Amino acid sequence: MTEAPFAGRATIALMPSANTFAAALLLMASDHAKQRRHRSVAQRGLFRRPSMDDETFLTPFPSSERELALLVRSQIGAFFDVPPTTIHPTDELERDYHFSTFEPFFHAFVTTNVLVQYGLATPSFSFNTNGLRSLVDLTHEIANVVANAMARASKNGG
Repeated sequence: MTEAPFAGRATIALMPSANTFAAALLLMASDHAKQRRHRSVAQRGLFRRPSMDDETFLTPFPSSERELALLVRSQIGAFFDVPPTTIHPTDELERDYHFSTFEPFFHAFVTTNVLVQYGLATPSFSFNTNGLRSLVDLTHEIANVVANAMARASKNGG
């Protein structure tokens, strides 16, 4: 029986790993290109809109969420690199922001930055994206995250 040389056996053993790595790189590049396209489309759509002042923007939000709504608006503007005044309360997450393309990065970016603005640097948080359709829904869910983070900070003496 003739045995293959070590180099031949090593090459055969490494081939599946190299193929898997190459496939992962291709998928990553494809996802990145898709996100860039969607970000560009969303950004162009937001730039074409008329500006909306804060008072008009805050109309659908309860008084307890007005400050938070402005922070969420500001962070969405930062995510898309557009003026916050182009973010409207009637925005639908999928139609206007291509929400599913950017998940979980979109809500993590917005929520984490809002928590930092409140001085609530938390290592992790639970976020329920089920049923989120609009900017108002997103703001309500972030309000829950902020409330939970504040309760945890209060409980832990921070």
